[in-house]
Amino acid sequence: MAVTSAPSATRGTAPWLTQRIAGIGGLLFAAIVVFSNILRGAIAPAADAEVSEIIEFATDDRAVIQVLGALFAVSIVAVSVFIAGLYRSLAEGPEPIAARVGLIGWVGTAAMFGTVVVSEMSLAVAGEHLADSPGLARAFWTLNNTAFAFNMAMLATALLGFSLAGAAAGITPRWFRVLGPAGAILLLVAAANGVSIAEGSPIVFVGLIGFLTWLLFVVTTAVGMIRRELPSA
Repeated sequence: MAVTSAPSATRGTAPWLTQRIAGIGGLLFAAIVVFSNILRGAIAPAADAEVSEIIEFATDDRAVIQVLGALFAVSIVAVSVFIAGLYRSLAEGPEPIAARVGLIGWVGTAAMFGTVVVSEMSLAVAGEHLADSPGLARAFWTLNNTAFAFNMAMLATALLGFSLAGAAAGITPRWFRVLGPAGAILLLVAAANGVSIAEGSPIVFVGLIGFLTWLLFVVTTAVGMIRRELPSA
């Protein structure tokens, strides 16, 4: 008696339901990132802030720092779902090497931005004791700024790889074949001036444009994953 196997998705393509969940994860991640950056921008001192400002941030804004840490934890889960679904779709697509480059870049991005959040949380934990150890406050804040700056190099790698692979696979808009590399270049220019950025240089705004390009990539790709239909087997 012949046995009929259950229908399966085309090889190299994530099941429709998995892609939809991954896309929702990407949109949730983008929303949290935008909100978190607005919140952080409203309270965080400048990169070249005086030690007294850093200590004030650590003590007076402790509750907000805790909220930012919680938001980061949720965003990591959301983006992990997004990246896993995206990579599954791209790994055996037209540009598998680009997809791997994107994945490597994202792992580095998560690690570097995790360091940014950890340094902020460390400031909050040590807040009451920083007045007696101003050097410690400066060290934590320097770590925060340098990790943030180097994070741009990792994000450039993720944006470059995923945008090229996504555009080739038809998940990401085709114009990201140009916009993705352009945004990656801006992020790399900023990262190459990491010391200056950590000291408060306005060149950070070059990286900001690249970061907005990354967010646009996440949103447009997430929408593409949600709307995408599987080809018939």
